[in-house]
Amino acid sequence: MLRQHPQFLAFGFLATFFSSFGQTFLLGLFTDSFRTAHSLSHGEYGAIYAAATFIGGLLLMRIGKQLDNVSLAQFTSFTFIGIALSALVITWPIHLVTLFIGLAGLRFFGQGFMGHIAMTSMGRYFVEQRGKAVAFAGMGFPLGELLLPVLIVALVAAYDWQVTWWLFAVFLICGLPVMLWLQTHKPKNEVPAAVSAPDEAAALEVALRQRDLLRQRKFWVVLPALLGLPLWLRHYC
Repeated sequence: MLRQHPQFLAFGFLATFFSSFGQTFLLGLFTDSFRTAHSLSHGEYGAIYAAATFIGGLLLMRIGKQLDNVSLAQFTSFTFIGIALSALVITWPIHLVTLFIGLAGLRFFGQGFMGHIAMTSMGRYFVEQRGKAVAFAGMGFPLGELLLPVLIVALVAAYDWQVTWWLFAVFLICGLPVMLWLQTHKPKNEVPAAVSAPDEAAALEVALRQRDLLRQRKFWVVLPALLGLPLWLRHYC
């Protein structure tokens, strides 16, 4: 699989790596900097962070499905530009609104869209090797957790937290052309055949609507299994 599709697998891998810029493990390293810049208590900052995460999750549900309607290149460009702008906005300590917008953008575009792009593209363009492709792309998550905290500590010590985020924004913008090139190497021969019959297409559209999904008993049976581990890790780790 790696010999046949190295570029597209690299696309998924790097997308999960870039999601680190919206993950809690990275943003948590700047908690004191954000609090000091805006004169916030731990509770006040926690409330803003929770609200930004909630808003990002809601937007992901509403906008994330557009990946089925637009090209992967357009969705990738939208995500990278959004997270880069969010990285710049969060460095402006002029009002709590800028902090909230910056956090919501990083959570939405970083934690939300980056991982969404990676897993959706791997699942869509690989069929027989879908599990392997998703697993490979997922390795970008632990790589970010391994490398970025050390890098951030060094950058903040050498410069300051605002310059660090400016460098992140430049890094993301520079990474966009690379990602656009990598996504052009899709394994087109593995894409499932499109639904051609009008009645089948209509049935598929209905089946994929969010409101229909919420009415499915299977969804609510599977949901606790999906939420159990993240909730446990969030509480105890």
